[in-house]
Amino acid sequence: MDAHRIPLCALDRYLSAFHPSPPRNEQALKRFNSFFNPAGSLRLFLRTEELAYWDMLRLIQHQVRFPDFTVNFESLHDGRAAEAKAFAEILHNEHPEWVKLIRAKTVRQVRPWFDNPPNSMRIVMKEKLAPLWMKATAQMKIPDGYLATLGLDTIRCKNIKFGVEYS
Repeated sequence: MDAHRIPLCALDRYLSAFHPSPPRNEQALKRFNSFFNPAGSLRLFLRTEELAYWDMLRLIQHQVRFPDFTVNFESLHDGRAAEAKAFAEILHNEHPEWVKLIRAKTVRQVRPWFDNPPNSMRIVMKEKLAPLWMKATAQMKIPDGYLATLGLDTIRCKNIKFGVEYS
C-alpha cells in the first residue's frame, strides 16, 4: 500500500477508502493509529477531460493533514506537463497563512482553468472571511503582495483569480 497509481477520476474514492477520517472515540482512535501509516506515495494520472471539472481542494486538505504523504502528478499523452508542475507547486505550498486558510476551511474551491487565459487557477473563499477587495464584482484587482502572503507568488500559473462563495 506504499505506492499507488490512480487516475484523477478515482481520487475521491481512493481518499475515502485509504485515508478515512479518524474515529472520535479515544479507544477506537488508539487502535486506528496503530494500523494507520500517514506516510505513503500516490501517483495521479492527469487527463484533460478530467481536469475540466476538478476541484483540487480535497487533495490539498489531504496534503495539509498528512505532510509526509507524497503525491506526484503525471501527465499522459495529451501534454499537460506544465499544469502538472503547477498542481504540484500549489499542493506542496507550506506557507503558514495558506495552511491556516485550508485548515480553517476558508478556502472552498481551488480549480484549474485552461480556457481563458490558459494555465490559470481560480481560488474561491467563504464570504465572511474573504478580504473586501475580493467581494468587488467588477474589475477585481489583487493587491500587490497578496499572493506572496499566501505563498502563491511562485506558482507557475499564468493567472490566479479569486472568487467568493456567497452562502
